[in-house]
Amino acid sequence: YLRPNWREVQSRPGSLDLPDWWRITFDIARQYGKRVGFRIMLENPDFPEPGMPEFLMDKVPYVPLKGSWTGDPSQVRYRKKHAMPRYDDPAYQAAFEELNTLLAERYDGSPDVEYMDTMMYGFWGEGHTWPFEGNVFPGNAAAEQTMLRMLGTQLRHWKKTPLVTNTQPDFNNVGN
Repeated sequence: YLRPNWREVQSRPGSLDLPDWWRITFDIARQYGKRVGFRIMLENPDFPEPGMPEFLMDKVPYVPLKGSWTGDPSQVRYRKKHAMPRYDDPAYQAAFEELNTLLAERYDGSPDVEYMDTMMYGFWGEGHTWPFEGNVFPGNAAAEQTMLRMLGTQLRHWKKTPLVTNTQPDFNNVGN
C-alpha cells in the first residue's frame, strides 16, 4: 500500500513524475505475485512542505487551520503551521481532474493494482483535519459539494479498478 504526497508523483502539469520507489514497489510486488493498493495524499501533516504540487502554489490559496495540535515539538506535525488548500478553487479542481486522468490512464484496470484508495479532503486524504476546528470552505454546503465533486471525479475515471474510501467520522463537516 503506497501513500505518497501529491507533489511526490506530479511535479508539473500534464505528466506523472513517479519516484523510483513507486516503480520498485510495483516491480517487487509483481515478482512475488502481489498487487499494489495506493492513495495519493493531497495533504500530509507529517511532511514540512504542502501536499499540493509546487506548480499550483501560486494559483490556489492555502487557508490556515484554527486551533492547535499539541505534542512533541521534535515531530513535524506538532511544529508546522497547518493550512489546507481551497479544494473548491477552480485551479485545484482542474489539477485534481488531471491527476485522476493521468493515474487512471496508466493504472485503471492494471493487473498490478489491487485498488485505488480515494483521495479526499484533509490530512492523509481521509476527509478530516482533526484536531483542528471547522473547515476551510465558505460554509458546510460548499464543503459537502466539493467532497462529492472530488469523489465523482474519481468515480468517472476509475471504471475497472476497485475504489475504497476511508469512512472516517466527519469531524470537519465536509460531507464524507
